[in-house]
Amino acid sequence: GHKGDFVVIGEEHGQSGSREGQMRILQALRDRGFRVSVAMEFFEYPQQPTVDVFRAGQMTEPDFLRAIQWGNGFSFDFYRDQVLFPQVNNGEKTLAINMPRSLTSQVARGGLDSLSAEQKLLLPPNLEKGNPRYFARFKEAMGSHLPSDPIVVERYFWAQSIWDDTMAWKSIEAMKQDPNQVIVIIVGEFHSRYG
Repeated sequence: GHKGDFVVIGEEHGQSGSREGQMRILQALRDRGFRVSVAMEFFEYPQQPTVDVFRAGQMTEPDFLRAIQWGNGFSFDFYRDQVLFPQVNNGEKTLAINMPRSLTSQVARGGLDSLSAEQKLLLPPNLEKGNPRYFARFKEAMGSHLPSDPIVVERYFWAQSIWDDTMAWKSIEAMKQDPNQVIVIIVGEFHSRYG
């Protein structure tokens, strides 16, 4: 068996060229004998049980998309092949790795202090705000979308940091459960969130 590893693919969301490139990478890894799991930025990690039921063939695609409230402006057509790529009977998984959008939206609006005790339980265990270089890139990427109030900018950046830390945390957890796989993480180029 192979020792596990991560492959991160940054994409422009909803581009068919991105999809074809991703499928080529996934297939190339499998052709080299790796077991390949796919981690999706678009799926919120509390939805993992629903993803598992769908991948076990016990739920139709329309029911699945309703259950996870798919509605991010991109057709599922761009992501179906990636989501269905892991061979679940071979121990590969489709992973939900993101924080619920409701929580990051709330942080962007009201800051970390606005979260309830229950919401705070969803946060990654070692949550850290991104470093100053990342903050500078973030502000640059937001460009004209940047609010004038520095407190608001700070809250937006906390939301961004929560996304990043959650996806890293959930990916590492999945790797610990099965160290002999390659986890391909499909995420947007980081500013596309605010596009």
